[in-house]
Amino acid sequence: MDSSHANVNGLHLVVDGMVYGFQKHGGINTYFNEVISRLARRRDVFITLLLPYRCRGKLPKMTGQIFHEPLPAETGWSWKLDQIARPVLQRTNELVTKLRLKKTHSRVTWPSVFQSTYFTISNDSVPQVALAYDMNHELFPEMYQGDWGMWLRSQYRAYLQHATRIIAISQKTKNDVMRFYGIPSTMIDIVYPAVNREVFRPEPENEPLEALRMQIGSSQPYLLYVGGRGGYKNFGGLLEGFAQSSLKNKLHLVVAGKPWRDPERERIHRLGLESRVCLVTHPSDERLRVLYSFAAAFVYPSFHEGFGIPLLEAMACGTPVLASDTAVFREVAGNAAVYFDPDNPADLTRVLEISLTDSVRAEYVARGFEQAAKYSWEKCAEQTLCVYQKASAAAGN
Repeated sequence: MDSSHANVNGLHLVVDGMVYGFQKHGGINTYFNEVISRLARRRDVFITLLLPYRCRGKLPKMTGQIFHEPLPAETGWSWKLDQIARPVLQRTNELVTKLRLKKTHSRVTWPSVFQSTYFTISNDSVPQVALAYDMNHELFPEMYQGDWGMWLRSQYRAYLQHATRIIAISQKTKNDVMRFYGIPSTMIDIVYPAVNREVFRPEPENEPLEALRMQIGSSQPYLLYVGGRGGYKNFGGLLEGFAQSSLKNKLHLVVAGKPWRDPERERIHRLGLESRVCLVTHPSDERLRVLYSFAAAFVYPSFHEGFGIPLLEAMACGTPVLASDTAVFREVAGNAAVYFDPDNPADLTRVLEISLTDSVRAEYVARGFEQAAKYSWEKCAEQTLCVYQKASAAAGN
């Protein structure tokens, strides 16, 4: 390697921030924001965030250790990172070096590690760390059809197989990566996400509850659903199970997420749930804390997730969790959730009707606090840094 490309003064992390261009919220956004903000507190880590021309998502707070470099305007799925990576990295290197010289009269030169989200780059002189968040495109190929599905499976395979090291956000995700792509266990590190306990905690005030009741139009208790509703999320199964429950006349279902799509409205109408289902669009984290804190229970009916951060958010807010009986949810939530068969709406109905008594709720609230406390973003950031250091060392940086 050219000695001019050696990293002299700490670890220089370059992060592909393409995800900020096409979604406002999501697990990857949260992961990057929490980890980047914590790594930036270290004096030996310097971060360049490659940002799309237009950002939709909330960005980590820019500090003296975080710099940003604008990417070309083509930020959609057709964007080929490897076609522009080298000039972008060169511009990034120049920017960081200039700022570092200005601030501390020392040098940070060629990037130590490149953290991507979807694409590999052709420059092998920079070690690359891939983030494996789920393998849904392989587990549920029927949900990823046509050219899009073929492209995603091909691209993601190349992305992971080309990486110097891989971060998997759960043991289940690691197992799936090994199973589908034949990548050895020694190349994959498990790093669990967490929940921001400063934000997600029991809401101490009752005033937000009154405002929420006005929005719902009722003082009756409610179940809460948070997140996307397509495909493997099994939102339709939740509606079916709720409609079959005798509790539907005593409970509302509050849904936090994107606006309704027409098929969802039609299904809600067909099930006679128009007056029982309420949508809260794109709530802030503070608003979400209120929704969690006053919910009778949080329901997570997904067929699969890479991890399931909402599980921890709910637990940290003192909300009982009802979750699909899947390997990854068992891994994340342990004995702090009540599980049901996601393929059987009647089983969700059964769980609803046995788990909302005061004694059961109190037991799972206590278990939830204990389980959520096992995860922290500080631990996640430290473990992520260890992976970056492994990747950098493997490349001789």
